Amino acid sequence: MKNINISWSCQSRIDTIDFPLLKLMKKAGCWRIGYGIESGSDKILKVLNKGITTDVIKNTLSMTKKVGLRIWGYFMVANILETKVTLQESYKFLLNNSIDDFHITYFTPFHGSPAYIDIHKYGRFKENWNKMTTMNLVFIPNTVKKRIIKKYVRLMYFRFYFRKKTIISNLKIIGQMNFIHFLDRSIRALLSVFLKILYG
Repeated sequence: MKNINISWSCQSRIDTIDFPLLKLMKKAGCWRIGYGIESGSDKILKVLNKGITTDVIKNTLSMTKKVGLRIWGYFMVANILETKVTLQESYKFLLNNSIDDFHITYFTPFHGSPAYIDIHKYGRFKENWNKMTTMNLVFIPNTVKKRIIKKYVRLMYFRFYFRKKTIISNLKIIGQMNFIHFLDRSIRALLSVFLKILYG
């Protein structure tokens, strides 16, 4: 089958993408790709056993933008050994790289994961299964205070989504959507951002 005019988005690991593949994806109708960046700190990436560095991430983001794809970055905070410095590194990485949208989740040591075994050595963990959704702060590492984590979550959402660069980037896709879809997407996105800014 040929000439199927569809648009689609996907998620990928940072280290499984190369430039030829990105060009094929763009040609096939891909308009956005989501990457699990997790952190802008090489220290935290090593703790998480990601097998990549911030330089590798930057290179992949650069290639992705070069072919004209939008980027959704997924970050995770409150990681084991997280500090105010590593949070600052993630904050700066978010603002200084080619990311169009982003989302933050909280590190959650699920039962059966390698981190779960000795998690209490690294911080306070409330094993409440109703809240273990990655959207609630159930683990507080010994190396940073809860209020600092919340502060940076609010700061990242506020500084990213209310800057000129992001607003212009999002306005550019208005013409690619029908009005109802755009309105629905915008309302839900703004509500999510405001909730993050208010409550972290």
